Order: sequence, then structure tokens, then C-alpha cells
Amino acid sequence: MTELENKLSELEAKRTWLEAQLDKVTSLDERLALLTQVNLRILEALQAQIPQPIQPTQEIAPYFTKYFPLDSARINEEIQVSGNTLLAFSDGNLSECLVRLDSPLNDSISLLEFNGAYLGAGFEKLYLTTSAQTGKYLRLLIIRGVGSSVAGINIQAQSAGIFLQPEWSARQDIDKSIRAYATNEGFEQSASTSYVVPTDKTLYIVSVSFIQHVNTATNYDHHLWGECHLIDNTSGTTLYKIAGNGGGNLVLPKPAVISGGNEFLLYIINYSNITCYLDGVALGYEL
Repeated sequence: MTELENKLSELEAKRTWLEAQLDKVTSLDERLALLTQVNLRILEALQAQIPQPIQPTQEIAPYFTKYFPLDSARINEEIQVSGNTLLAFSDGNLSECLVRLDSPLNDSISLLEFNGAYLGAGFEKLYLTTSAQTGKYLRLLIIRGVGSSVAGINIQAQSAGIFLQPEWSARQDIDKSIRAYATNEGFEQSASTSYVVPTDKTLYIVSVSFIQHVNTATNYDHHLWGECHLIDNTSGTTLYKIAGNGGGNLVLPKPAVISGGNEFLLYIINYSNITCYLDGVALGYEL
């Protein structure tokens, strides 16, 4: 073998795969096409070895709350929320809080009457209308979910709403109004009435008021001092006592509780030195 042949053999052995492939094509277009294919294969191989970033997933909370002060009235205030169940609570008058779903032209829904209603189709926004209720607030719980089951709770199977207990009791037709009056009572004379609580119930008194006025015009310049007592007559316990000139009223900070079977006594007494008209009422509910 000549020296030239030896040199060619040595070069052939050192030739790369790419050079060998390029030697098989002759035109410039063919070489460019081959190089493009090779580069694409190299790029795919490199991408396969590069760790791919983990795409963050955006989780939508299954529920959230909205707070609305009721100091000022609002008419069809647009609220950008989505969900399919609305629960409402207010320390004011919930019957004066209305919503419309998705459009201010749709029928209004009373948050008192339809509290907790499940809406299968859901909603994308609310239009809220409320009256002005100074110092009060409205809180909405908006629940999102697939179908009627949200966070393990089957909304359609529920029959509970959120009400203050006196309001709920009135809706159940178990509110109580107990009145005592007398038309012509002198000093230390009284008006009273009693009520025996059914043995399977408990009576809760939440407010009391009374008035006292004279029977003749000539006595209108007199002091008209009187007292009103709430008494559990069976146990002999005076639960609350209020007094005033011409009457008084009190919303009890804690309900007065009279157990089943006990006698409740509403008692009003005149401490003025003239005859007076006495009238009082205790309001509450019975469970």
C-alpha cells in the first residue's frame, strides 16, 4: 500500500458520522436539509434531559365570605362573585336585604325567605339591594362546588337557615306576648297577669315595657312613679325589675328563662299618690 493510500485510510478512520453523511449528498440544498434534521434531533435530545418547571395549579376556594355595613342604603350594587349557594346573616333586618343573580333585570330574591337556597346553574355575579340600617351589617357566605355536594355537605339535603333565635321563633309561630293592665289603680295597687308554661316547653322573655298615666286631666302635673316586675312565681324568683316616671322599657341583656310547668307573673305597681292606668307587656318565645 502506497503512502497516499495509507494517508487516505487514516483520514477515513477519523471521519465523523456527520461527515460521512454529508459525503453521501452532493448539492447544497441536500446538505442544508441534512444539517437541519440533525440539529432538530440534537435539540430534542437536549430538551428531554432538561427538567421541566412545575406549573403552579390555581386552586379555587370552595367558599368565601363578604361583609357589608348597612349604614347606607344600596340599590343593585354589583358584586363580582361566583358560586351556587348563598347563606346570609345579619344583626339587622334580613327581610330588607335582596339579591338579583347575574343581571339587575332579574327577579329579586329575599335573603330571609331563601336563605341557604342551592342554585344548580350557579351565578357569576350578584346585585345587592339593602335598606339603611345604622350600625348593622350583612355577611354573606358564598359556596362554590360541583353539583350539590360541597366539602362533603349535601346542600340540597339541608333544611336549615341562619336566623337570630327570636326571629326564627317568630317564623315558627311560637313567639309569646304576655300583657297585664288595669284602668283605675291607686297607691301601691297593681295590675298583673300570670302564665303557666307548658311542661314540655321553656319560656324565654327578651323584652318588657310598661306605661302609667293619670285618668283625669287635673292630675297631669303629678309624678307617676311605677315599677314592673318579671317573676318566676313557682320558684319565687324576681327575674327583672324596671321602674320609671310614666313607664319604662328594657331589652333584656340575657333572656329571662322560665322552666316548663312554672308560673310566670307580670306585675306592675303604682307608687304615685293618685289613681292611674297601668299597662305592660312582656315579649319572648317558647321552645
